[in-house]
Parts: sequence; C-alpha cells; structure tokens
Amino acid sequence: MIQVSRDHKITLPIEWTDAWGRKHATVTGNPIAFHAMRGLAAHSNGFQSIRALAVLMSMLGTIDRPGGFRHKSPFPRAVPPSAKPPNHPDQVKPNTPLSAGPLGWPAAPEDLFIHDDGTPARIDKAFSWEYPLAVHGVMHSVITNAWRGDPYPIDTLMIFMANMAWNSSMNTMEVRKMLADRHENGEYRIPFIVVCDAFQSEMTAFADLILPDTTYLERHDAMSMLDRPISEFDGPVDSVRVLVVPHTGECRPFQEVLVELGSRLKLPAFTTPDDERKYRDYPDFIVNHQTAPGSGVGFLIGWRGKDGKDALVGEPNPNQWEEYAKHDCVFHYTLPEELQYMRGQNGPYLQFVVEKGFRKFGEPILIQLYSDVMQKFRLAAQGRTKGRQPPEHLRAHRAVFRSAAVLVRTARARHDRCRSVSARGRHAAPDGDVSLVGLAKRVASPDPRRKPAVHESAHGAGERHRGRRLDLC
Repeated sequence: MIQVSRDHKITLPIEWTDAWGRKHATVTGNPIAFHAMRGLAAHSNGFQSIRALAVLMSMLGTIDRPGGFRHKSPFPRAVPPSAKPPNHPDQVKPNTPLSAGPLGWPAAPEDLFIHDDGTPARIDKAFSWEYPLAVHGVMHSVITNAWRGDPYPIDTLMIFMANMAWNSSMNTMEVRKMLADRHENGEYRIPFIVVCDAFQSEMTAFADLILPDTTYLERHDAMSMLDRPISEFDGPVDSVRVLVVPHTGECRPFQEVLVELGSRLKLPAFTTPDDERKYRDYPDFIVNHQTAPGSGVGFLIGWRGKDGKDALVGEPNPNQWEEYAKHDCVFHYTLPEELQYMRGQNGPYLQFVVEKGFRKFGEPILIQLYSDVMQKFRLAAQGRTKGRQPPEHLRAHRAVFRSAAVLVRTARARHDRCRSVSARGRHAAPDGDVSLVGLAKRVASPDPRRKPAVHESAHGAGERHRGRRLDLC
C-alpha cells in the first residue's frame, strides 16, 4: 500500500483553494481505499480495528482524494461533532422539551448522561461510564436491563421497527423468557409492552398492545439529508417514497402516529404560536418543517421555494412531493468540481456547507491520529483528572485498561492462572487503546450483578386473555 500511494498517484486538473487561502492547480490522490461498517465493528475490538483503518488511510493520504475514500454529503463533519446528549437527569423534565437531542457525541466525562453518583440515566446505559461513546444508543440491551431493573425498572416498553425477541438481541431464547417472566408476586417484570409492526412476528406474541404499521408501499417516507442521506461522491442526494397502494384496515404509518401524538400533546415543534395544530399529517410535516424559523433548511433539499426553483435551501414548496414523484422520487445536486475533493480542508466548500445548513461552523476539519477524546476518558478512569470520576466498581485498573485482545486473553485464562498485565509489556497496544471504562472488569471477571431467577408462569403456559402476551418460556 505504501508503494501504491507513493508510486501510483492520480492527478486531476482541477483547481481548488484550501481553507488557508492557498490555491492549487491540481488535485492529487493515492488509489487506496477501505470501507468498514457493522461486520467489523461488531466483533471484539471492532472500535479500535475501524479506528486503525481510519488512521492508516489518514497516514497514506487517501481520504477524500481521487482513488481514495470519498466523503458523501453532509460529511465530513467536525471531530468530535458538536451535538451532545443531555449530561444530567435534571435536563429531562416532564412537559418540557429536551434542551439537547437524545443522541450525541460525548467528548469528555462532563458530557456523559449520568446521575451525580455516576450511575446511568438511560435504561440502555448509553452515554454512561459503561458505554460512553455509544453514539446510536445500546438498543439490544434494553430488554435485559429492564428485566433486571438495572439501572431501574420500567413500566412500559415500546418497540418499533425491531424484532427484539428474535433477531436483534443476540440472546434470543433468554430474551423471550425475560419478556414473559414475572416477579414472585405474579406481576410481569416488564408490565406493559407496546409493539408497532407491519407483520406478525416473534415480538408481537409478547405485546399487550399492537399498533399495526404499514409496509413501505403504503406510506410516505423521506430519506433526508437531516437523517440518513443517500448522497453520491459528487454531491448531496435525497429521496422519498410515495404511496403505491393505500393502506387498509386499522394499519397506519407510524410516522403519522408520531405527528398525531406530537400535535395532540401540543409539543412546541408541532404547534403554532397561537397554540394551534401546525401540521396536517406526515407529508405536510416533511414539506413545512424547518430547522429554525425562516432558515429555509428542511427535510428535503429538492424543489424548494414557492415556485420550486431553489435547491438545498429555500422556502417550503407546497408541491414538493409532486415534484419528487415526477422525477423518480430522487433529487441529486451536483457540486462544482472544485468543491468535490479535500472537503475537510477546502475553503470554498467549508463556506458552502455553512451557507446551506450542513454545518454550523466553517473551520477546517483536522484528522486526529491522536484522540484527545479517548485520552480524557482514559485519564478519568485512572483517577488522574479532576471533575467527574467513574464509580469505584467500574474503575479500570491501569494494568488491564489496555487492548481488547489482552482483555479477552485474560478473561479466558483460568482463575488461578490469571496474571496482571504490564502497562509496558510486549503487547500490541501499549498504554491502553480501549475507551470503554469498566470493560476490563466486565470481561475478566464474573458479572457482579444479581441475576433474577426466571419464574415459570403461575397462570399456566397458555395465552392470556384480552391480548395479553403469551407465556413462551
């Protein structure tokens, strides 16, 4: 790879200007690229493996250059991104909008969503000392945590777009037992379960209430730049789905349900200043919602403005859905060639994305070979910083706060043969490349938490009346 990057460079005659005002007559690149997603990330040490590939691409100079790993709008973004989750339970109050989004990128212990004693605030323990960098949450742990009552019990579990009883938990048989398990007094450990699904599934068998969803052929959908865009290398792309057939019976698109709930609850985003309903339905919401009043930035980037002639930014267009339908439901904005490369350091591009609402700030995006974010969590785990500290039962010993490979070897060793791991040993990752505080203890030691016994149902193994769940133990 080093030889290819050195001896087989690609040069394109495209003029561009960097963020420091220097003009370049060409764009050069090295024809090497990697791509890694869930397959590698889901394995042991996956976080570090993917990070190593990113560092390797950075060192070879292949990121957003010809022949290399190309960004897709709205990326690249700041490292770490500016969005942060709530960092204290006081920020979540009844009848009050969240002061921050439910997900984000913690950059230091001060950004963790924890109680004053260091315990998790979320049922899945995301953004806690156990999973500080769980950017998408830890969905697959919710049922197990709720069953344990760890960090707290819940009274209602709502499942949407996830068959957690079967293919999303990695522990199918035990999770099915947990869903039907009871306390010694006969009450379910998870008292009320709501499932929204388009089909009968393993999960619906445990539901107290089923909300029948529609298939993708029976609803409007938006693949938005504000969520999970489908962009190409040469510019932003978004798309929609429109109804092929109308939905029937009691089925209703869940996004319509959410708009209805938001409107009836009079959430600020769904009501006018006069306290009236703001959006008629989901399609109306997609067309007329803006990230801020008058920003012109909405869910869809195509055919904006009253006359539909604007792109990326513009007033809401009442005929936007019809325009998408006439153009195969896709909008593709092609960037000028001088904005298509080196976008983390391309001055005009950085200004462009701020103007179009893709980013808040126009500073260059620096590639970090050394992660200051991870080091802050490491030092806190070692007790070498002021401020928030992990609970003692999760504090990692410096001797084993190292690579996941070392931890797994330690965990697999017999108890009487376990040894401490030298911080300066012959291991591949000296000084610890594992960011998740407490992982060492969890891997190398038995789970200290009490595991409630799974009780057989006292009411028999049959179906409960009035839509209650099945006792499938």
